[in-house]
Amino acid sequence: MRISQFANAVIVFVIMSSASAFADDDPLSGYWGGESISIFATQSGVDGNFHCSFGRILEPIYLDEDDQFSVSGFIDFYEGAAAPASRIPAQFSGVVIKKQMQMQIVLKNGRVWNFKLKKGDLGKVKKCD
Repeated sequence: MRISQFANAVIVFVIMSSASAFADDDPLSGYWGGESISIFATQSGVDGNFHCSFGRILEPIYLDEDDQFSVSGFIDFYEGAAAPASRIPAQFSGVVIKKQMQMQIVLKNGRVWNFKLKKGDLGKVKKCD
């Protein structure tokens, strides 16, 4: 009788452990950065800095079962230190593997940016002159 209870407990533990490995209900969070990009992700959305531009996603990023994401946002382009010169809608998509992210940003005007980011990295973004 005790062996049966132990076996059932082990089976339940294995099933629960397997499920939690694939189901992460927490959104992407914290600083992520790389060459020419720095983003900060929260439960409210994502703010990003790029060379001469600023991006925003107005929703949290959740990874799917393949550790991928795809969300809409926008990019504001600056001319010097002035207010934004233009705002362009954009699609942000990517994949996260451990603490590495590959992100692609496709702007509505057809421009495509590709980035590699690391969790906890503040990134290397040159300010616009």
